[in-house]
Amino acid sequence: MSGSQGAGTEIDYEVEWRRMLSRINERDAGAERRLAEAEQALNRMFQR
Repeated sequence: MSGSQGAGTEIDYEVEWRRMLSRINERDAGAERRLAEAEQALNRMFQR
């Protein structure tokens, strides 16, 4: 980590924040997909 202070750090924080948000969004999309697959598997089990 650099010791720089001032306007530059705010931009760095914003870049990191956006990067983190996109990572979380990717993870959420994967979780939603897995939930949907699990739900479909349960439905198939109960239909038998």
